[in-house]
Amino acid sequence: MLLVERFVNQAACSAGWGIAIAVGVMGIPLLVRMIQSDRERAHRLSIERKEIVSSDRRIKVTVPGNWVKLPGLNKAAALQLVTKIKRRI
Repeated sequence: MLLVERFVNQAACSAGWGIAIAVGVMGIPLLVRMIQSDRERAHRLSIERKEIVSSDRRIKVTVPGNWVKLPGLNKAAALQLVTKIKRRI
């Protein structure tokens, strides 16, 4: 009886590892596509140009697509812009 229990436990453990490996291998192409998509989007935004105008309409600037207006950045600034790039460590 002990031998049968040991065999069943080993088979269950092997099946669990097999499933984990299969899921891991299937996840690799998904991860690669996600990274590729993120890079393509960042590249597209860096090439894209848009015009941002100050609140008093005296300053007009053409910037890359990943820049946005951020009103709370500096109260003394006439035009407050920031890039939306995520920093990865």
